[in-house]
Amino acid sequence: MDSTPLRHRWIRPRLVALGLALASALAAQPEPALPADAPAATRSSLVAFERLTLIAAPGLRAARERLAAAEARLAGRGHLPDPMLEVEVMDALPTGGRPLDVRPMVRQPLPGRGKRAAERAVAAAEIEVARAELALAERMLLAELRAAWAEHWRAERERTLLGEAHEAMDLLVADADARLAGGAGSLGEALAARRRLRRHELEMEDADAAFLIAVSRLAELVGSEPPPAMPHGVELGAMPLPDLDLAAAVAADPRLAVAEARAALAAERLAAIRLERRPDWAVAAGLRAMEGDTTELIVGVGVELPILRRRRVEPEIAAAERELAAVRAEADLVRRASRGELERLYAERFRLEARSRRLAQGLIPELVAGFEVERAALAGGDGALDRAAMLLEEHFVVRLELERVRAALFTVGGRFLFYLPNDPDGGSR
Repeated sequence: MDSTPLRHRWIRPRLVALGLALASALAAQPEPALPADAPAATRSSLVAFERLTLIAAPGLRAARERLAAAEARLAGRGHLPDPMLEVEVMDALPTGGRPLDVRPMVRQPLPGRGKRAAERAVAAAEIEVARAELALAERMLLAELRAAWAEHWRAERERTLLGEAHEAMDLLVADADARLAGGAGSLGEALAARRRLRRHELEMEDADAAFLIAVSRLAELVGSEPPPAMPHGVELGAMPLPDLDLAAAVAADPRLAVAEARAALAAERLAAIRLERRPDWAVAAGLRAMEGDTTELIVGVGVELPILRRRRVEPEIAAAERELAAVRAEADLVRRASRGELERLYAERFRLEARSRRLAQGLIPELVAGFEVERAALAGGDGALDRAAMLLEEHFVVRLELERVRAALFTVGGRFLFYLPNDPDGGSR
């Protein structure tokens, strides 16, 4: 007759069955399908969040207001100055009884040739800078949102897997206690099982905190009032990882578009300042009362004498030339930074894809096979509970790592979309 205590005989089959179910689930865990030409994943909830973010995000509202302000300034640029009313009094201290000679005049200042067009060109360039900055803000926000979405999914998956692992840890503790009570185990084995459970509970607390942080980050990015309901149980999907042409991807970087727009603005400002060396003009017209109830029309033309203007304009031209050189250098830096980031993204993509294959096709099947061996030994009464516990714990560790790799690949794919000229989910284009 089997001398194993009844409690022990009841718990062990549950533990073995649970472990076998977990091993089978791990063995069936599919590797993320992420070919280079993968179509855009079905991310209905994420797309909804992206659209909501593009509407409600405070940072985008500020960028849109700056664009509207730049467009409003254009309407006031390039106009003629207001005319001036002048009154000339001839012989202001009359003698001999002669009447005062009063001549009303209207003078219209005329900016030098090309100055008004240059003023409008500067305003138009300011609009392009604001528009490029808005597009950059949208792309950056969407990239952050996709990364936060992946982190939210990873944190939720970690909580789920740790919950499953906690049930297994509880059974391990119960089995260790039963073995100790029946004389088949040891006090060290029971204490080790309890320490493993306590460490696991600490990991669950960390996972709960990480999940709350991820939810908070999503709400912060969306920026809606009241905060949107955070999705639960959603599928991450597969973010497309296209094989981009490096030169085309660098050219499509919205940061480069901002740098080039700022360079164009600096060039327009330099051209406008150079035109300041040209003199301004003025035309005037007035009436003069003559004897016998007659009047005569007086017309005048004036030109500015730019005697002191050079002292003011030349330093401004030199400063504008330096500013233009600076923004062009910044554009070159952006090109280099974009190329470097794309190369790092490709390296990270290949690393993560190789790691996911090793986990899903190599390590997980090996762990399942090892657990099968230990399960059979436990069923025959010759196995070691510690070895089974270690294999079971490693199952969950590897599965968590695989989910982290999936989330990281999703984030990398979202960053690749930052460099696509036609981002399918956002932007002001």
